[in-house]
Amino acid sequence: MNYCCVKLNLEHTGKANARSWMHVGKKTKNPKPGDIVVFWRESIQSWKGHVAIFTGFSADGTQVFCLGGNQGNRVSIAAYSADKVLGFRRLEKQTSNALPAPVLRKGSRGKEVEKLQIILNQLGYNCGDPDGAFGQMTHDALILFQSNNRLAIDGVYGNGSKDMIESLMQS
Repeated sequence: MNYCCVKLNLEHTGKANARSWMHVGKKTKNPKPGDIVVFWRESIQSWKGHVAIFTGFSADGTQVFCLGGNQGNRVSIAAYSADKVLGFRRLEKQTSNALPAPVLRKGSRGKEVEKLQIILNQLGYNCGDPDGAFGQMTHDALILFQSNNRLAIDGVYGNGSKDMIESLMQS
């Protein structure tokens, strides 16, 4: 689900657990096709769940139809009991695709750092959950990015790193 949302420039969690989707987007009680639906598995108190794209209800309202992955080990439309719905979420486009402004380094904090963390994660350089704090994980991810792209390896997000990220995101 995260992959699809990143490609569509929609809000996403960046996490593997289905229930993390309960904290993304806006809660809706009147879902429309394309909204996110989150189900519980095993028990409502369990950490386990399933996330999918809502497509509709059965005529009697007891089933929820959704498009999802890992439904019978494939991507498919499947029906789930409406009693197992934790919630429906409506996602919005990401507010900004703008790259963070340089210069950021270990110890930097704020929205610009969070943007950098989101982008590094999207490019496959794991810096953990985007939290706006340029710590060791962000530093290590940026060092690896710089190394893999033949940039000056200093752990500082400057013009060279910004230009390289910009070119990668356009391809």
